Amino acid sequence: MISDTVAVGVLTFIGTGLATAAGLWQWQRAQAREARANFRTQRVEALREVWEALSDLEETQRLSFTRRDRSAAAEASRLTQVNLLLLRRSPFLRPDEQEWAQAFAQHVTEIDTLIRAQGRDGQPDEPDSEWFATSRA
Repeated sequence: MISDTVAVGVLTFIGTGLATAAGLWQWQRAQAREARANFRTQRVEALREVWEALSDLEETQRLSFTRRDRSAAAEASRLTQVNLLLLRRSPFLRPDEQEWAQAFAQHVTEIDTLIRAQGRDGQPDEPDSEWFATSRA
């Protein structure tokens, strides 16, 4: 039959193989956990950047009317920056979040266009400085 030393050698080999496989499996799990944590961190950073960019776009649009600045160049460049940011950060944003951000930017641009067109269509050239106020001074 099989000698004791051969049986011990085979069992040792199998045990070593199992211990190595278990260690490799744990290492892969740790690497995957670290990658998920890194992705979550970058996702939060991407959401923060998109939020700030959209807020800046909306704020710039509102301030352009209070300062009676009728050029649309600043808003166009901000919109371009927002779109480039959405493209750059798209791997970390869900599709619905990208759609919402693009829709918000588009609506801000449409509102800006409508208000500017109102001034060109014979409406008073002076904007209503209270249209955006949420509280009285």
